[in-house]
Amino acid sequence: MSGPIEIVLILAVIGYVLVRRMIGEAAQAKRMLILPAILAIIGLTQAGPVLHSPAALLFLLVSGALSVVIGALRGASVRISNRNGLAFVQYTWVTVALWVANIAVKFGGNLVFRQIDPHAAGLGNSL
Repeated sequence: MSGPIEIVLILAVIGYVLVRRMIGEAAQAKRMLILPAILAIIGLTQAGPVLHSPAALLFLLVSGALSVVIGALRGASVRISNRNGLAFVQYTWVTVALWVANIAVKFGGNLVFRQIDPHAAGLGNSL
């Protein structure tokens, strides 16, 4: 898939998820755990060619740690309530701001990584 089309599709999916979660929906543990697991597996399988450089490994560890911290903050910012016996999850504006911050950190990190190790950054998509 080409770069611009992929970016548009990713932004469309993110927008759709954010709108649905701002409105609120019943929490489904299966859905909340499966998507992150699938994305982690995809990311790890595509990371192989890039991880031959110590700088790339350090970048992966630092960006992963930042993602965990921002993810924990995002999780703390979500409203959870009981509606008809079901856990109901609703994003707040803080949650959305943390999503944007996470994306900005990733893009900023990629720009820095491209300056530190252009060869490793060119081997794959480091986002």
